Amino acid sequence: MSHRRGIGVGIAAVVLFCAGIAPASARTYAAYYDCTEGKETALTVSSLSEFEGEVACSVTIFDPAGGIVAERGIALTSYSSAVLWLSRDARADEAARWGIVLVDSPALLSLSVWIGDDGGWIAAENITARILYPEEITSAYYWLTLSYANTPYRTTGIALLNPHPVPGEGAIWLHDVDGKPLGSDEFVLAPRAALYFSPEREFPRVDANWGVVDVRAAAPILLVGEYFGAGGELIDVDLIPTPYYQQATGGSGG
Repeated sequence: MSHRRGIGVGIAAVVLFCAGIAPASARTYAAYYDCTEGKETALTVSSLSEFEGEVACSVTIFDPAGGIVAERGIALTSYSSAVLWLSRDARADEAARWGIVLVDSPALLSLSVWIGDDGGWIAAENITARILYPEEITSAYYWLTLSYANTPYRTTGIALLNPHPVPGEGAIWLHDVDGKPLGSDEFVLAPRAALYFSPEREFPRVDANWGVVDVRAAAPILLVGEYFGAGGELIDVDLIPTPYYQQATGGSGG
């Protein structure tokens, strides 16, 4: 089980969320990495365009506080790929060896995030959608969801990541198998920062404590679920970059 710093079930201050400004020709892609407790993340970047020569890609790795850990440059030719091993750049502090990765390029890209440990690869996630430009963020709220479990047999860690250069706000709800709300929390994400929530720190591990996580944000964020077996071993990672619902007007939910 991860020992990262988490968020509790409480109330945080609310800050307006908006996206930063990017040049019209630039595309920014966001991914998740985890190099804590012996884990490795391999980030592959692939070009999806046909062109002459090379195109430059800028890769920026952030810690969970939003601080820049490293910046790397990649040159891709038509339909070529490159890989970065992110543990080589991660912070020495165990609690800070995870967060968000941004890749900027004028080209169409595909990112793949491979997460594993000494036993082999555990999960692979593919990302092809870029971050929205400010003028494209027209909904009041963006809703994301994933399944969680907090039972004697499996547990879930939940990460929220802000890919934008300004603070963002949102809220999270947990419902058990019968639809009963277990708890909720409002959160504020600093620019390029991440928060980690572990349900087992807040609720008992009983058979009925599994169900759905519902997240509302004022602009698109990344939602990640890390799934652990009964012994605390990581067995899967799921990255949710796309909202299931875009709410046109403000209001409560969850």
